[in-house]
Amino acid sequence: AAGGVAPSALAAPPNAGALAKAGYPLTPGVTSAGYDSGFVLSGYLQAQYEWHQDSADQQAQGGTLLNRDRFLLRRGRVRISRDWEWAQAILELDGNTTRGPNVRVQKAEVSVLYGRSDDPDQPPIAQLTLGQFDLPFGFETTYSSKTRWLMERSQMGRAFYPGEPDIGARISGGTA
Repeated sequence: AAGGVAPSALAAPPNAGALAKAGYPLTPGVTSAGYDSGFVLSGYLQAQYEWHQDSADQQAQGGTLLNRDRFLLRRGRVRISRDWEWAQAILELDGNTTRGPNVRVQKAEVSVLYGRSDDPDQPPIAQLTLGQFDLPFGFETTYSSKTRWLMERSQMGRAFYPGEPDIGARISGGTA
């Protein structure tokens, strides 16, 4: 195309569902995208730089520094997943330097699926998930921080659900 990007360069992959082609990612854990016989490794980083000018003398009453400029890692996630025809497994690690170096398990879940659809926009008829996963309540709690418009959840979302992951069992599914 003259003066712009070719339309084919903007198109979604041919195996993507209708929502993905329209630019809307699905809620994690509510999709039945075609399974891959191998392990899939993915991840992302969200960094932040803070610049402070809180005090002219740069010290609090006890002598601690107020103006601490810093670069920190808000979140760094590494995820490995594996799909089979009737099951899937996910392990996701979270690392950050917000309050010192910290690494923890964000997700560790195993799912058994029944009635997987060829359409990636359709969930399986039934899915039983066990392990540590994001709380399946509310709208923003199920979305990853890499797909939300803002990096952090809202005050109300954090008040009702202070910890993102929880341990338990989840039954989900649907039909077209």
